Amino acid sequence: MINVIRKGAPMLVLKGDKVRIVQWLQQNFDVELFSANERSFEETLASVEESRAVLLVNDLKVCTETLPVVLVTMNHPDKILERIINEKATDVFEYVERLPRVIFFRVFGDYRTVLKEIQNDFGGRCEQVSSDLIFLSETSGVPVCFTEKSLKHGLAFKEGDLFEEALFIDMPFEELFKRLNNRAFHYFNAGLGSRDWNVMEIRVYDANKQYWLHSRRLRLTLEGLEVSITIGEGWGKDYAHILMPVPVYCIRILTFLDSGMVKRALMGLEYTETGERFVDLDLYFNRKKISWGEIPGGEDVPRSERERPRTALAMAFRKEVMTALDEEERLEIQNIERAILEKLPKKDDE
Repeated sequence: MINVIRKGAPMLVLKGDKVRIVQWLQQNFDVELFSANERSFEETLASVEESRAVLLVNDLKVCTETLPVVLVTMNHPDKILERIINEKATDVFEYVERLPRVIFFRVFGDYRTVLKEIQNDFGGRCEQVSSDLIFLSETSGVPVCFTEKSLKHGLAFKEGDLFEEALFIDMPFEELFKRLNNRAFHYFNAGLGSRDWNVMEIRVYDANKQYWLHSRRLRLTLEGLEVSITIGEGWGKDYAHILMPVPVYCIRILTFLDSGMVKRALMGLEYTETGERFVDLDLYFNRKKISWGEIPGGEDVPRSERERPRTALAMAFRKEVMTALDEEERLEIQNIERAILEKLPKKDDE
């Protein structure tokens, strides 16, 4: 599965007596206080899931550099505003404002092409991405921000997470999100430019016949990386020698990556975290087997690393793959690896 578009968390600014506001919220709602001690304010906001709401609490008369207290709740901002009005709690709250909810759009390639395509369809104006965008009025429009990163992870309003320009569109949030979502892959493909989607086949070879576990591990990893769509899988035959068929489990994927980048990930997945090779994952594209010598080098792989033995290079690729996954995904994959290793014959039994 490839997620191309997602919503940011809704945000609500609440000002007055900061201490009284926090106490009132804790008494009336299930709220969690987020600390920004170990990370920046932007990173704190980025860690909030889209299903939760962010409450930014501050004193009414503070300088602009004073960061608000950040609380998070499963309650929608409308429910909080409703309670404030119904309980006549306006003596606690002197200023309330809803902030524009962000739409994040994933791009692989030229994000400006995607931005222009969306702007041609919906209008809007471009703004430089910065932390100041968080505090713009809801009347400023819906900000559509672009990133090359997976949308599973938190995205902060900073360089490295988002591209430098955002598009503000004057349209109700839910209507805009629905219309963008309907055309998400059209815009995504526009960013690919001259690149094509590629159909590739991964052949799984395991002398110990733990195909179910290996295929599950591979599928979970590909889904976690969000770079391909599985379009088919099943048993096939390969021939080690003429007239000597060998059973092989095949997984066919559709991906926007080139074969070298896919082979790079597969090479890392052939090894366990201790450097033991326990499966062969061959990649075929256009009926040609892709060699590990065809993996992209240059800026992607330092020369010192490319000159090391295959195992060391594969372990570097494995680290890349595992780093790109969520902790929950890594733990599940590691559990599958342990299950596979437990089924391997002991050396004394060989």
